[in-house]
Amino acid sequence: MNPVWYLLADFTQREQPAGELAMQQVTAAVRDFDLSPAYLERVNTAVAGAVSKAVRESGGGQVSIRIYVSSLDQAGQRQPHSWGFFLVGKRIDQAIGEGESRALVELFMYAEEDGS
Repeated sequence: MNPVWYLLADFTQREQPAGELAMQQVTAAVRDFDLSPAYLERVNTAVAGAVSKAVRESGGGQVSIRIYVSSLDQAGQRQPHSWGFFLVGKRIDQAIGEGESRALVELFMYAEEDGS
């Protein structure tokens, strides 16, 4: 079965150092998911690295960040035992106006099946 993705948060990284504000916004966006501190640190580190890379590669341009979460009612579970995530980074090549983002980083979080 294919997961259904829901947009949880959408924001733009404008401040330096690149990644710091993104980490704070990711933490705020997922606070209701009761994630372990270790998992949250891995997610934040990955997002901060992706945003920093996108800022460098876009010549210091703004980076848009979107956080998606898969359906939480998979297999009748309200709170999954564990979470997985992956990041997708995209460069925005089309002509854009001043102040618009030059890159997009998307974080996808999904409930992992427990295998039972």
